[in-house]
Amino acid sequence: MKKYSYMIVALLLSATSCSDGNDEIQTTPEEPEIALEDGTAEHVFGSAGGQQNISFTTNMEWTAKSSSSWCRATPSSGEAGERTITLIIKKNDTYEERSTTVTLQAGTAAKQITVTQVQNNAILVAKQSYEVEAEGGELNFSINTNVDFEMELSADWLRTNQSRALEEVPLSFVIEANESKEPREATITLTADNVEQTIHIIQKGIQDPNTVIIMHNNSLYTAPVLSGMYMSDVYISWGDGNEEEYKEGITHRYEKEGERTVIINSKGAEEITLQNLVGVTSIDLSGF
Repeated sequence: MKKYSYMIVALLLSATSCSDGNDEIQTTPEEPEIALEDGTAEHVFGSAGGQQNISFTTNMEWTAKSSSSWCRATPSSGEAGERTITLIIKKNDTYEERSTTVTLQAGTAAKQITVTQVQNNAILVAKQSYEVEAEGGELNFSINTNVDFEMELSADWLRTNQSRALEEVPLSFVIEANESKEPREATITLTADNVEQTIHIIQKGIQDPNTVIIMHNNSLYTAPVLSGMYMSDVYISWGDGNEEEYKEGITHRYEKEGERTVIINSKGAEEITLQNLVGVTSIDLSGF
């Protein structure tokens, strides 16, 4: 009886250890995941451009794609694991700030990186130099700028006359009279960050009137040549009731014969050249 009971136990153990081999193991698909390093979701670049590495972790194959041509991500795809891409930013030659996004995609999981690039700072002027009369007065011009700027004037006879995407800023200055015969210069310097523009102001000196008196008996007469760095307000009277503004090479034909007195008045004339003395009876340069 003792031996028989052992055989029953053995049969029971044998029966419970058998299976038909058709059982299946049930598994749950892995969810796509992608995680950026802390503080890497937003980046700001200067106008010169540059590069920035971005590290992340993902559990499956991934891609990186930028929404703008001026921002490139490399490499643009890869395998699962701890990975790094490099953002390459081109120079911003525009006067506007710009933004774009780089999307990291791993299956249905996605992360976006925001990239902002500041504008190309500028102070643009139409002219680098202005010449003003000795009497002084107002000087008005505009600049184009997208930055706050500081202004420095190099002379106390020049002072500002006002209370600033690219914005046109009108500027106004008061220029005092120059009581000297010598011309003088000053500069206006506009600065902002690493941008600088310098505008030169040249003011004429006081110019005494110059007078040339020529007597001749020609029927056709060519006026002498006058020249001067700051010559202005030049008029010629032909001696027959006709008067006009002087210009080099100017000639006049007389309707009647006879001796005529030609008077040339100017400011700032420094030299006179008489090209032809035929028919000239008198030249008075005492007022020149």
